[in-house]
Order: sequence, then structure tokens, then C-alpha cells
Amino acid sequence: MAIFVKATVAACLFCQIQAGAQTLFKDDFESDSSLFFWQHQGEDAANIVHEAPFSGTGAIEVSLGSANYLYREVLLHKSDELATNGFYTRLYFKIIPSPTFDPTLKTTADFNIFSFELLTFKEKGCLNPWIYSMGVFDGKFSLAIGVRDSVAGNPDYFPHDKSCMLVGPGTWHCLELFLALRNDMLFDSLFFDGTFMVAQKILFREKAESFKALILGATGTKQTSGVRSIMYDNLTVSSRRIGPEPAIPVITHPQQDESYVSPSPTFTWTSDNFTDSVAFEISSFDNIHVTDSLFYCRDTVRFSTPFTDNTGYRVKARAKNIFGAWSAWSDFHPFFVSHSPIPVKIDTRFSVSLDQSLHNRPGNLFYYNDSMVCTIGLPTDSIETMYMLLNVSHESFTNKWDKRWKIFDPAKNWIFNISLRKEKLLYIHSGGKWVPLSEAHFSGSAIDTKMMPLVWERTAFTNRSVALVFAFKTIHEAGIWHISTQFVERGGKTSYAPPVFFVIQKRPFPRWIIISLAALVSLLLGTTIIRYILKKKAAAALITPAMTETARTITRFLNEHYQEKLSNEDIGRVVGLSGHRAVSIYKTIISDTPFSTLTNIRIERAKELLAAGIKSVSETAYETGFSDLRLFQRNFKKITGMTPTDFREKK
Repeated sequence: MAIFVKATVAACLFCQIQAGAQTLFKDDFESDSSLFFWQHQGEDAANIVHEAPFSGTGAIEVSLGSANYLYREVLLHKSDELATNGFYTRLYFKIIPSPTFDPTLKTTADFNIFSFELLTFKEKGCLNPWIYSMGVFDGKFSLAIGVRDSVAGNPDYFPHDKSCMLVGPGTWHCLELFLALRNDMLFDSLFFDGTFMVAQKILFREKAESFKALILGATGTKQTSGVRSIMYDNLTVSSRRIGPEPAIPVITHPQQDESYVSPSPTFTWTSDNFTDSVAFEISSFDNIHVTDSLFYCRDTVRFSTPFTDNTGYRVKARAKNIFGAWSAWSDFHPFFVSHSPIPVKIDTRFSVSLDQSLHNRPGNLFYYNDSMVCTIGLPTDSIETMYMLLNVSHESFTNKWDKRWKIFDPAKNWIFNISLRKEKLLYIHSGGKWVPLSEAHFSGSAIDTKMMPLVWERTAFTNRSVALVFAFKTIHEAGIWHISTQFVERGGKTSYAPPVFFVIQKRPFPRWIIISLAALVSLLLGTTIIRYILKKKAAAALITPAMTETARTITRFLNEHYQEKLSNEDIGRVVGLSGHRAVSIYKTIISDTPFSTLTNIRIERAKELLAAGIKSVSETAYETGFSDLRLFQRNFKKITGMTPTDFREKK
């Protein structure tokens, strides 16, 4: 036996990327149909789960009961160019601990994560190589790669019974394995979470023929203490390295809570170490200004053309990694462009934040009737009064600050103040004075509650914060809304918090309804097509030689008597049948009616006469069996696309 191990990046030379790459198979485990492609070992060995997959809507969970595993044949023969040049397998996995798992204890949690079954010329199979758990240390599972030089030989770990990967429970990890068979030698290279770990080559005592199968789960092990199951997702086998899934870039500037930027802002983002380039799509909220750009730099970019001043924009981005795969688009990230955003000094000790956890929507996006939680952080308990202004910014976006807000238009603006003295009250502006909000609910109040743009839910006060919970009515205009906050301390000192903004828009049509309607339309269309095909097949099964001969006789009769005025009875008389029966047989065989065929014959003869220039249009019509000139002209244009006169002049 000879085993050579070299843990250097240079060993990646084994992992060459082949031209003409192909995907051998891919399984994202999105639905129960994935289970049909796998053989199960053990009762209830695996299930498709839809809770917390790595991506998409599903993943597969393999229970670590006694000898449970999944098995899928691949049979990559050694003589095949793919197995000789090598291929890559990539999958994501997550170890699910059991309720008895104790991260403080060292255990011998032994189970397989992933393995290939190698087939020898004697048709004996063995796991080679396999990714194997060696135990738990410091709350993490220690993994190693196992190899054999023969069916009965003892396994050898890299590097020699020591771990090369530490895996935290409940976290998704990416595993990539390169394999090749060359001259009875196995080449393998391992990447973990995108990082190169080890490259090996193993010379076999018994010649290997092919990789027979791919195995997921705890093959041949006893009940594993502390581990309930393993989840798998995004399994791909390819002739080239797929690499980790591309990470969606996170836009860090302009920040979500930063309202105004200069017309030539700097965009910054974060991504993973494999990002090659980032594409940006920026559009104004009126969709007039749209910019698409692709950048091959990292982390920071500035557009060469300035953005339009006093305009609201939204930006999203996606990244391409070094393996050529694109990520999904990020969520839209709104920002404002203004040369003179705020004429007052901002005190960063104060803060205003919006909580989106109620709706699980990023980017400060709210729909009508959504509840919004607005939290104001106070650096001191000496604040006596707080004024807050909510305004739809795009409606009056101007460089003149005093004209930027429409103070008394509740559909575009709402202003209120909060007294933070001993008696904490919230006031709104009505009739030229400040009125407690509670009075808006009394009969006879001067406040028209129907015109109030907000549905106030509750207010919570502490020494250093105020939490406001409210929902927006549909009276508001859709667009970017701005929150400006002013604070008055004891003694009259005035401070301004950094402004924030959010987006209000109509709630989109529920996606499940769209999917259901599309599925229903597809079902109805498919049913109609199937019924049509079955009807055609049934009709074809009833066709006899006599029916075919009847159709030929009718066609000959039409060619010989096209100048005459014919009826169904005339056609039926020729073949000794009733007119209705003769037409029915003809339509079954020819898929057209006799009179449609007759019209085509007459038009073809008319084309010959018009091209020869012997007859006038009217003479041609009567010569070819048309008793009505207008009927002739209409049928001629329908079939040829031009009038008889135009046809004759063209010829």
C-alpha cells in the first residue's frame, strides 16, 4: 500500500477545471419526488423538510438511527473520460443535535456525513473516500476524510487519525470533493466552506473499476449519542468545480437609516471572499432614471455620472463569484439624493429606528395597514418635549427647507409632539393648536378621525426611550416617507436626531393566489390538450380502408367539378352515402371539410387564369365556380393575402 498526503494549495493542481463542463446530476430536495431517486436503508430514514433549508423551499433530513442512510447509484466508469479527468461533488449539510447533546463533553460521536462507494474489478464495494465524524471537542464535531487501499484494508484518516474540519451543530456548511481514477490510483481533494483542506492520492492493491454510488448518512453505525439527524441541500455532481453558492452582497452605504446622500455617492458593500464582481441596478421611485452597471472591483464604487438632485432612488445588487455563478438580487435599498439635505446640526446621541421584525421585510418597506414600531432613543432624561414629523418626501422635495414639508396636509404629512414631563401625553395639531390624541376619540371633538392618516395602537415610555406603534391608512400616498425628529431639553436647548425614512406601497397580490391561478390554468389547458389528443386517437382508431377510399373519391370529384354549384347531397351521391355522412368521413380523414377543399381548388385555378392574363377578374370568378364576385374577392385575399387585381398586376 502507498498513501501520499500533501496538505498544500499546490495540490489543487489535481482539481483542474475541465473544458466542456457538464452537470451529471443535481438535487435540491425541493419536494417529495426527490426521494424516488434514492434507496432508503432503515425505517423512516429520510424525509423532505421545509423548515430552514439552505436555499429554496426544501432540504432532506436523514435520521441517525441504527444503520440509516440514503444510497444513489452514479456508476462513473474508469474508462470514461469524466472519471479519468476527475469530477466534483458539492453539497451543503447541517448536523442537528439531539435534546441530550452536551457541548461541554467530549464524546465519540461516530457517523458518516457523506461517502462514495468504490467498485473493484472483483465487484466488491467499499466506502472510499468518506467524510466521517471522529467525536465532539469544545462543542463542535470533529470531521476527517477516510480512505482505504483495499476492500479489507484498514481505513486511514488525514492526517493520521486527526481532524481536519470542525463543524458547529445547527449551522449549514459547504463540502466539496474532487475525485479521479487514474492508473489504479485514487486522487481526492477536499474543500470545506470554500477553503482547500487536503489533497491525497491512494494506490490500490485491488484495481478499482468505477464509483458505484453516492451515500448520505450514518452507514453501518450504531445509535449516535447527541446527534438526531443530518440535513442536506443543493447536491451537485459536475465535471468542474461548482464552488460555494454565491453570497448576496449586503449594501453598507448608503445605510438604511441614512436619508440623504450627495449626487455622487460612494456605494460600499460586503460579500464573501469568492466574489468576482458585483452588478448594481439603481432606479428612481418614478422609474424615470434607471442605471445598470457591472463592477469588477471590490467593496467600493462610485458612478461616473451624478444622480439627479432632490430625487429618491432605490438600489439593489447581486454578486458573481469566481466560479461563474450569480447570486440572487439583494432587497431594494432606498436612498435620497440632495445637495442641501438638512439645514440644522444633527445630534447623533439621539436615534430613531424602525422595527421590521413584525413583517419580516427588509429595507424599511411597509404596506398599507401594516403596524410600524418606531423607537426613539434618548441620551438623557432631561428631554421635556419631542416633535416628530412624518412626510412623503417625493411630493415636495426641494432645496428650500421651509417649503419641503406640507405641514397641514394629512394625506402627505402628519406632525405630532410628545410631552415627556411627569404626565406623558401625545399631542396632534388641529385647528391651529396642539390637542391631546386621546380627545380625538371623544364625540364632538374638533378632530376628524377619518382624516387622521395613522391608526394609533400604543405608546410605551421608559427613561431613555419612547416606542410608538401605529399603522398607516390607505389615505397616504405611496412613496418614500421621511421622519424628522426634534427634541427640546430643560432650559430650551433644541436637538435634532438623524433623519430616517421608509417606503409605503400597496400590498402586492398574494403570491400563492397567482401560483394557484397559474396552476389551475395549466391544469385546464393540459386537460383540454389531453382530451383533444385522445379524441384524435379514438377517431384514428376507427378509420377503415373504405373511409380512406371515400375521401379520395370525393377529392377527385371536387377537382373535376369545381366550376359547378355543388351541395352536400351532390358529394354524398358520388360515393353512395348521405351528404352528412360523406362530409363526416371526409373531415375525419382530411381534417378539413369538402367545401374548404373546393374553395382552395377554385382559388388555385383562378391564380392560373389571372397569371396568364386571359380573363378579367369577374370572368375568372365565374369561370372558377364563384357566383358572387365579392365572395370571390374575399376568399382570394384570405388565401393569398392580396386582391385578385393586385395579384394579376404583380404577375
